[in-house]
Amino acid sequence: VVGTLEQHQCFHEHLLLGMACPDDGRSLVPGTECEVQILSVAMWTKVVNEFPDDKEWIKRNIMTCMAERSAKNLGTELNSVEILRMSRLLTLVSEELIQTMTKFMDVACYMPGQEICLAGRPGDALYLFLSGSAEILDGTDQPRILGPRSCYGEAMCLGIITMHTNTVRAQTMVVAQSVRRRQLVSYLEKFEGNSERFTSLLKEGKLSQANSVERLPNKMKRWNCFRAAQLPFLEMLALKAEDEFFAPNELIIKIGEECHYGQ
Repeated sequence: VVGTLEQHQCFHEHLLLGMACPDDGRSLVPGTECEVQILSVAMWTKVVNEFPDDKEWIKRNIMTCMAERSAKNLGTELNSVEILRMSRLLTLVSEELIQTMTKFMDVACYMPGQEICLAGRPGDALYLFLSGSAEILDGTDQPRILGPRSCYGEAMCLGIITMHTNTVRAQTMVVAQSVRRRQLVSYLEKFEGNSERFTSLLKEGKLSQANSVERLPNKMKRWNCFRAAQLPFLEMLALKAEDEFFAPNELIIKIGEECHYGQ
């Protein structure tokens, strides 16, 4: 049993958004005597086409219903502090700021095979995954998998990176929330005490957007282990680098633990 539907809930509402039904073997089976209303895609399309000005509003509401159910399955609520705290980056901000940011969270749904981010394209969002799974296509045989409670795009949201280095593609149907750079950066500067915690990151973000930041391959060239390496090699290596953020006093590496970096 994947889940239980209760009164006022719906099933396969993504079909109304024009998304295909994934062949995941799931079926809907009544557990008690039920009265169900069924709406066909053809009838839905006919009705919605009569109200073209409301199409976007209707789409947003359907995705919100899907996201609310995904958040509930994680034991939390949509547009909540708990969802924002899935990001290590946002564990550094004050409670007052993060409460304000919940008002600016967006929702999105992606079907299997759909690209969430495309390598080489500009981006400015932090994605917080509520359900489903996606893979980061970094050219390796074992791409990193993003699942519920995962996040992607923290450096992008700060402006440290302005172009996606890898494509992120949905493996199953993905429901996620997002935060945009303009909201995060503007409120970091407005709320007292928060900008100081992000001084170096915000500075690097502004330099990056002005194309004034020192590129990672050039930094690596100064390290002893890469001093003799050719720049094309370092360029390729830099594309595979992942940004990780750690809060103060958070454990990064523990002496004696098995190391998996580089695998």
